[in-house]
Amino acid sequence: MPTILNRPLYDATYKATRDLLRLNWWGPGHVPFMKMIDLIEGQHVYRYGTAKFSDGNYQGARKIWGALEGDTGNRWTGSALGGPGGRVGLYTTLEAEKCKDTLFSELFHYLPTETDSPQKSVKYYQFVPASFDADNDKVEAPSPTNVWHLTDKLHFMFTFVLSERKRVLDLQLPTTPNDTSFFVTNVFQLAQADAPSAFLPGRNCIDAYMDPSDASFCRALGNAVLEEAFVDGIQVTSTRDTRSTSVVFKGPVGPQFDYLRFVGRSSFFMDPSGAFTRAAETFADHQYNDDFYGGYDHAAREKERKAELSKAVTKIQAFSRGRDARAQQHALSLLRTTVRGGEPPQLD
Repeated sequence: MPTILNRPLYDATYKATRDLLRLNWWGPGHVPFMKMIDLIEGQHVYRYGTAKFSDGNYQGARKIWGALEGDTGNRWTGSALGGPGGRVGLYTTLEAEKCKDTLFSELFHYLPTETDSPQKSVKYYQFVPASFDADNDKVEAPSPTNVWHLTDKLHFMFTFVLSERKRVLDLQLPTTPNDTSFFVTNVFQLAQADAPSAFLPGRNCIDAYMDPSDASFCRALGNAVLEEAFVDGIQVTSTRDTRSTSVVFKGPVGPQFDYLRFVGRSSFFMDPSGAFTRAAETFADHQYNDDFYGGYDHAAREKERKAELSKAVTKIQAFSRGRDARAQQHALSLLRTTVRGGEPPQLD
């Protein structure tokens, strides 16, 4: 995981970011390259987790677990390792919005590999893709196999939707190293002018952004923005494929991010080398997702169901008005047999 390897670069970038952010105190739009992105209510975001760091539950997946002093391996937030600033953040991905052809490039990199409880195991069905037997002109679909696997290899992806609008600052990768329409480019140029000795010769803004092991530039940017700007987070480009998009929400360690409303969970196993993943449709997943009815709690769904029944009864009442009571009761009886659960409201 990337960390701070160049303290002068971190310090210069942190100062330049704060200086540029303070220019915007004169009012919105004063700095044209400072772009805000509004994530609307209902926006889907995705979060990875393990049994160790989320307990397999959405409550654990929507909170920050580690303290700031131990947060040394994230690119955009974390300890300044003795330098100025330092913030924690909740990392999520927007990749499955499919505005671009991405393949969840962050999947292999933001998943802890610490052993959970080797003695625990989980049962799931391993499905084998169907194949076409050309000799016999038929499709062969092997039956799924029952498999037990240790839980330390089990990972989760949680789907959330935003229950309220959130505003984030655009820190996405510039299209070219000198494209000053990007906030990131302006930070780099100002920091380089203020402290040229902190920058390695020949390296540009994109080089600093994409460095696979040195997070000095990016972490200084993220920490400063989350400290200084009146925003809910930052939107950044994945350094894995330069096309996927992530959002880092700011907040404290411990409390849940309640504005992330749970929708569903899926499980998968990861090879220890990170070379591949394997879907694991566990019984727990199906039960877990069914309990939430696609993101709505039971009380909300029951309220909706009763409202639908009331509308249906009103229509029947209007339809059967003027007819005898026997026909009216027959219509209600038919309604009861077609709606699962509960009795419809009685007519006046």
